[in-house]
Amino acid sequence: WRRSLGMGDVEGFLLKQGVGPLLGKRYKRRWFKLIGTQMHYYKARLDTDSIGYIDLTTASGVQKNDDYNDGKEHFQIDTPGRAWQLIAENAEDVQRWMYAINNVINPNRKESGIPRVPSVMSGPIVDAAKTIPQQSSPVVQRPKPPVAAPAPAGAASFTLATVQRHAEFLQQQNQVSEFWQMYSQSVNELPNSKENDYQCIIAADMEKITWRTLGQQSRCIQPMVDFFWSVGAPELELDRLNSVGTLINPSVVGYWITVSSKLGIDGGWYFPAQVGTEVMEASVDESKYRDTLCAWLAEHGIRIVQTVSRDMGAQPPRQSEISIDLPGATCAEQLAVAESAFETFGFPALPVDVVEYIKAYRNNHLKLFINVTFEGFVKTSILLPYPPAKDLGRFYQLAGLHESRQSSLKTLEAAVGVTPTYVEFIYLKEGFGYGVYKEGFDVAFHLHSNVADNGWLKLGCVLPEYLHLLPQTVRSEVDAVLGDHAQPGSAVPPDVLEKCTEVLLEHQRRAHPQ
Repeated sequence: WRRSLGMGDVEGFLLKQGVGPLLGKRYKRRWFKLIGTQMHYYKARLDTDSIGYIDLTTASGVQKNDDYNDGKEHFQIDTPGRAWQLIAENAEDVQRWMYAINNVINPNRKESGIPRVPSVMSGPIVDAAKTIPQQSSPVVQRPKPPVAAPAPAGAASFTLATVQRHAEFLQQQNQVSEFWQMYSQSVNELPNSKENDYQCIIAADMEKITWRTLGQQSRCIQPMVDFFWSVGAPELELDRLNSVGTLINPSVVGYWITVSSKLGIDGGWYFPAQVGTEVMEASVDESKYRDTLCAWLAEHGIRIVQTVSRDMGAQPPRQSEISIDLPGATCAEQLAVAESAFETFGFPALPVDVVEYIKAYRNNHLKLFINVTFEGFVKTSILLPYPPAKDLGRFYQLAGLHESRQSSLKTLEAAVGVTPTYVEFIYLKEGFGYGVYKEGFDVAFHLHSNVADNGWLKLGCVLPEYLHLLPQTVRSEVDAVLGDHAQPGSAVPPDVLEKCTEVLLEHQRRAHPQ
């Protein structure tokens, strides 16, 4: 049904609402041509093959759509079985399109006062799929949103603005800080923002920061996609997000960005949902490395992954990331499985001091994160939960940093009001830092907003899918409290949430007796 067409009677960019099962309200920017009685649309202005069309011979009318209160120029074309939702770039374009479409639908109607349409509407030649920021490339230009006002002195505030004030490289005016502000604006506009979960992952030298925002699918999926669309995420990757999301249908969805002092910029989506390895494969590009990953998981009897994530970079290779709970009864047994992963995936062995530290660790709920592309394995890391504050200096020494550097992290901890939930020992393979991320061994700290106030319990119906954040013993206790409400998507009554809170607070007291 594709068709190669020439000049249109009317042409121009419009945003067209899609009909995907998960991202049904997603708008895509298309180049439209009105030719005869059909409105053909294309992925880009210079494309010659249309990817679809609206048959105006079946349309019953065209009208402004005032149901939206977002300041945009919405209009719709009514056809049997579908009302086509479109957005024009300005009020004049809406008038011109509606005039031309009405002339097709009602060719014998009387002339109105609306001006006739030029043959080609004005607009830049832009292919949105090629404009997402990747490493040091400039981001899409948008008005800079105001930076949030500083919190009162002494007040803890787990926000992007707080982190920005304590990360020196984010205070410079460049594409990294602009990208951070664009993401901040998206997060700040989320509905029920206090009921979302926020995670900040900070490299020991504070030269690389990742921020994740997670919330209920029903309120976060559209803002997440809008953000990706605004920075020009490739359409094929948006389609993959749609297909993987439909397959998993997670109650909780998340989106993240990673930035660095060397102008590194990345972003992507994150599903904290337990899924089978066969479902996980849909998020990973087909390659021999995916086969190696699946074979290693099967060899160690790992059939469930805890999280699935993927970056939305403009150019391949694009990284897919999974996390697993390492099998084994002791830290030494779990470490042996992790060391097998490092060897199988072609990474150097962990430093001896790190190995000895992990073997002696008392919390045997270790996690493994694996990043892979069709070009190879990118990163493998092992996470230790609830690192003792007394060991912070040792972690800095392991990262090759002077112990004095930890003061910056402590200042940030005080500002956001939490201590690290995990310490992460990372190995980024040579060649995959692209000159903007530190390659080789590194240490990072994970901060979670829910640790401070158990705010993630406010999510209610999605609590079961947050159990991956907890050690297995605590997870079992919470499961027992949830009972019939443990099914994903089940509403959790307030009295049950209160009991869960008690379990978690007791766990925190045991984990941090001081």
